[in-house]
Amino acid sequence: MDFSLNEMQQMLSDSIARYVSREGASARDFSPARWKQFAEMGLLGLTVSESLGGSGGSAVDAACVMEQLGRGCVRTPYAFSAVYASSLLGDLGDAAQQDRWLTALASGEAMFACAVYEVEARHDLLPLAARAERQGDGFVLSGHKSNVWYAQHASHVIVAARTEGVAGDAQGLSLFVLPTDAPQLVWRHFPTVDGGCASELTLNKVVATAAQVLGPVGDAHAALSTAERRTTAALAAESVGLSTVMLDMTVEYARTRQQFGQAIGASQALQHRMVDMLIEVEQARSLAWFAATSVDEGDAVAQTRAVSAAKARTGAAGSRVGKDAIQLHGGMGMTDELLLSQYVKRQMAVEQTLGDTAFHVERFARID
Repeated sequence: MDFSLNEMQQMLSDSIARYVSREGASARDFSPARWKQFAEMGLLGLTVSESLGGSGGSAVDAACVMEQLGRGCVRTPYAFSAVYASSLLGDLGDAAQQDRWLTALASGEAMFACAVYEVEARHDLLPLAARAERQGDGFVLSGHKSNVWYAQHASHVIVAARTEGVAGDAQGLSLFVLPTDAPQLVWRHFPTVDGGCASELTLNKVVATAAQVLGPVGDAHAALSTAERRTTAALAAESVGLSTVMLDMTVEYARTRQQFGQAIGASQALQHRMVDMLIEVEQARSLAWFAATSVDEGDAVAQTRAVSAAKARTGAAGSRVGKDAIQLHGGMGMTDELLLSQYVKRQMAVEQTLGDTAFHVERFARID
């Protein structure tokens, strides 16, 4: 299979690489001004249809963006607003909702968080216990959500709640688009290991109008699964970007660090270690691009198999490369002052997001 980028994808990748290089360390932290720059570059509407101000791009296009953001160790809500939320809004929203919310997303006027997952489910969509009870033409939402990434910066949150059935049922799930400052949304924000942020959300009898229901009532599971696959494939690409730079840092350090009158990279034992790291990165890259290609093709089972394989491989490779990079840098590899440590922490966060390595290995094994 040919994983080479076409001309437009190469231009997209190169433009982000130049942006990250130009902005330097300041690009690594989120800011509203930087989010607006992403909009001006066309990144936020990358997967939004052209009629709504986007580019109509594919999962491979999103992977191009995410790999370069990974190379720059950029901590951003991009995966959850421009990929996850964009997928849900595009697949489920009616014409009026898409015109309202996707246009705002693409222009940078709105940022979306996704309150889908719950503690009992860990990395999975199910069980989902939060409930939405009918009240007149609208609903009243109750329950608790965990791991709502970058919610404290978002203007809107997409909430998954059950309108019928029991917690383990795939049917009966509905989505609601609410402003993050809506009454009775109780937030607890906290920092993540990589310097980003996430939140827990308590739905304390939140009132949602009929206009805030996204798509058909009780039929959101398929769209949630699709959005999850697209975002997981994007995160796998980000992990490849992180691992690539950790390897490059290690090789450069081995070339310049002198010990006993020669560069430590002259040691054959260390050369073998770095070759092993390279193999890990290249295997991860192949599976990440295969997953991105698969997300836009084939059935849901084939997509899930490809995405889980990629997330498991990129997670394992990132962990291995990060640990080896720290060891080959010596004690200084663990210090906050060294840029490597930021990449290692970001890789740890990505590996735990939307399913860690063990979760995806188990999911892959269950697929018939």
